[in-house]
Amino acid sequence: MDMALVIVSASVTSFILILLLLGPLGKNADLKARRISDAVRKVKVEKYEELEKSFYDRFFKPIISGILRRMAFLIPKNKRQDNKALEKALRYAGISLSVSEYTAVKTVVLLLSFLTAFMIAFGLVRDMGIRLLILTVGLLIGIVSPILFLRSKTEKRRTQIQHQLPEVTDILMVSVEAGLGLDEAISQMAGKMKGVIVDEFQMVLRETQMGKPRKEAFARLAECADIQELKVFVSAVIQAEQLGIPIKNVLAVQSASMRDMRRQIAQEKGMKAPVKMIIPMVVFILPVLIIILMAPVSIQLMEQFK
Repeated sequence: MDMALVIVSASVTSFILILLLLGPLGKNADLKARRISDAVRKVKVEKYEELEKSFYDRFFKPIISGILRRMAFLIPKNKRQDNKALEKALRYAGISLSVSEYTAVKTVVLLLSFLTAFMIAFGLVRDMGIRLLILTVGLLIGIVSPILFLRSKTEKRRTQIQHQLPEVTDILMVSVEAGLGLDEAISQMAGKMKGVIVDEFQMVLRETQMGKPRKEAFARLAECADIQELKVFVSAVIQAEQLGIPIKNVLAVQSASMRDMRRQIAQEKGMKAPVKMIIPMVVFILPVLIIILMAPVSIQLMEQFK
């Protein structure tokens, strides 16, 4: 009986010693295996995302980007200084080009516009005055079209973000109230929605996962568009993290505020509609009414004078 107790005690002691000695090694091995599987899963997801891209994004876009990078070195150094205003405009428009690359694109557009105008002027027209007019119009198109394109992209992106931001904050608020953290809520929201602001939140999530401080990641989010509501939202999230305020309370307040702001913007547009309708009424409707009212009188007057 004593011998059996000694054997059992020795077995339990050996088992505990083995656990104590090999436990940390097993945890490290499991951690390495988990990290390897996560990395492999991320690589597979990136490959699938790469295959889901269009043929233009997979083939032509890298070639065009390489050509623009090479052309950027041809621009004089005094014109390749960092232009903060242009960088901000490109960021607001969602165009992933540097200042030098955008300048190269503007130069190419100007040259193509001028060459097209030159071929039309000297190939189809003989009058020198009309030739000069065509060349001037071609130069103006080459200068103005990149600026108008940048402004239209900026305004379109701004409108999309303003329209989608209240819905994004609502989903984040519901997810956080359900017990998820902010990162998990962003991941959950990104799986359910698509859009410009969703892509920006995904970028914030990637940057935080790569080790970037959340404050810097969200500060970059505030710079994606010139929208006051987005800047207020980002500053509220950063302050909540610094002061230890529950994030769900901040999201609830910001969601209600953005809903009110969206309602005010809609009311403002509705009040501007009658003013904007004056121009088409004057141009298209009033001449028709004048013709309908004055035509019989004009016909009668013409008959009487005859």
